[in-house]
Amino acid sequence: MGDGTQAGDVDYTVSTTRFTTHGFRDRSSAQKNLANAKLGVRLDDASKLSLIFNSVDIHANDPGGLTESEWKANPQQSPRAEQFNTRKTIKQTQAGLRYERQLSEHDDLSVMMYAGERETTQYQSIPMAPQRDNPAHAGGVIVLQRHYQGIDTRWTHRGELGVPVTFTTGLNYEI
Repeated sequence: MGDGTQAGDVDYTVSTTRFTTHGFRDRSSAQKNLANAKLGVRLDDASKLSLIFNSVDIHANDPGGLTESEWKANPQQSPRAEQFNTRKTIKQTQAGLRYERQLSEHDDLSVMMYAGERETTQYQSIPMAPQRDNPAHAGGVIVLQRHYQGIDTRWTHRGELGVPVTFTTGLNYEI
């Protein structure tokens, strides 16, 4: 383990959180699960390699909007949400490998490669009539799925211009 300053020293962090709410209105419940993990290894006195993992899973019901008269009659109701079962699910998982090197007392280099996947599914309260009248209408369901990967490089310089100044520049490429 060590203090993180010697070659071979290992550091890690793991965290998970869960958020749950039933909401004030009908069909306004939500749940979010989040997990993060990071494992770092000091390669030498100036370099570190870290493996990073992140996952999020969200399920949310959507109560939809109310007209003024609906709100006055019952502010907790969600009439269209009941009819269309409106909801949204988001899932994302990603992993990365990061190399950090202290180039000098004032300069650092960071290179990170990463890959992941995002999925979103949403059910909206769009009546059939607008969908029927427009053949190009997307409908009441949105389904998106994307795999991505990329590389991020950064150079950071810390110096003085009468006051402490940090300058960072870099390149990022994602596909």
